[in-house]
Amino acid sequence: MLHHVFSAACQSAAVDQFTNSISVQNVIEKLDAATSEPVPASGPPQAIPFQFVVVSLWFNSGDTEGTVRQRIRMTAPDGTINSPGIEASLTVHPGASQRILGRVLGILYRGNGVYWIEIDVHRKNQWETVARLPMIVEVTVSGAA
Repeated sequence: MLHHVFSAACQSAAVDQFTNSISVQNVIEKLDAATSEPVPASGPPQAIPFQFVVVSLWFNSGDTEGTVRQRIRMTAPDGTINSPGIEASLTVHPGASQRILGRVLGILYRGNGVYWIEIDVHRKNQWETVARLPMIVEVTVSGAA
């Protein structure tokens, strides 16, 4: 059976080509952004160009190969799901682990607050959330013109 071990949002993740070890750099918990003009939180959301990587590790404790379909999506403070999500599938050999890296290119801004990065797995013909990572987003207006 496949088990979700962990997920982390980070600025970057480097995989060593010789050892296949991964280094997760600058885990992200909060995004502080300053702008010269207010960003509306209502109406069509504006994208904040903020790139990060979500790293997830899966482990197969079973006796046969297992395949998992994972989805990464973000929920805004108002409960709105910000995107259809990033989907990927992987196959894990028995007694082995495998990771998925998903690159997020931006955040659809729907106001300051806690945005949840949700890691979902597709099982039994439905999506199930296996992890929720909080990201606090605060956009401030600096120096009025």
